[in-house]
Amino acid sequence: GNSEWIQVTTTAGHQVHAEEQNIACTKCHSLTLHNFEAPGPICSACHEEKHMEVSGMAPMHCAACHEYLVEEEPLLPLRGGCLDCHQALAPETITWPADAPMQYPCADCHQPHEQSEPMVDCQSCHTVTGTHLKEAHDASPCQTCHEPHEWQVTERQTCLTCHPGKAEHNADILCSDCHNFPAQ
Repeated sequence: GNSEWIQVTTTAGHQVHAEEQNIACTKCHSLTLHNFEAPGPICSACHEEKHMEVSGMAPMHCAACHEYLVEEEPLLPLRGGCLDCHQALAPETITWPADAPMQYPCADCHQPHEQSEPMVDCQSCHTVTGTHLKEAHDASPCQTCHEPHEWQVTERQTCLTCHPGKAEHNADILCSDCHNFPAQ
């Protein structure tokens, strides 16, 4: 409640912990003398079930994703923050087209506190019918044909990888123009 410590009432992390949950400042900030920056392990003192399962993210401090000091934002990571960081780390391997159908929060599919790999089970949310259920399609992981984040198959070559004998079959159109690949 001290007006000199405006940061406590205006930042997401302090709002949740100090204001809403009424956690004393010393719970996080008393581990070292005259050092008021909360060290990484302090988060685990209360959030022991929340440890990073994705190996590449494990050495990161919690605040790398949970922007504790950001104002006017939630403490949970936003899609933009995830995309900015991942795009900076691997721009040549990870893409997010502006028109991609997946425009929702990354945490809807990726749970780095629960999954050791960034891959998700697409069919935990999506149901497939039609040609998706035939032969090898049903036995293959979704990523065999679908680029993560882009999702839509936009090149005929994707299908020709497994069906090279069909290169001349309706060569001017996408396979999905005739073959039924619905999913919800």
